[in-house]
Amino acid sequence: MRFFGVGNIYHSTQRQEAPSGRGGIWYYCVTKTSELDTIAKHFERYPLAGSRTAVFLVWRNMLDLKRIPRKADPDTLSLLATRLSELSRRRPSANTARTVNQ
Repeated sequence: MRFFGVGNIYHSTQRQEAPSGRGGIWYYCVTKTSELDTIAKHFERYPLAGSRTAVFLVWRNMLDLKRIPRKADPDTLSLLATRLSELSRRRPSANTARTVNQ
């Protein structure tokens, strides 16, 4: 199954440690950097709301860096990855969007 015309949707089977009554996980995967532009354009046209806005901005910065083969600064990518992890773990403060845009 395809979505956005790129990537695929996959289903993993239920694990034993999963709560009873739940049947596995569905996930969407895009592996080519060139195809990620399609995803980015969608969320630029239809912006995410709330805390996901900051997550998208960090992800977009990472995508922009990865677009330049062998030129991406590993330290900058690491910093962005750390920031993305922080945003995914907790609800960001009102200052998050300003921090990400700097």
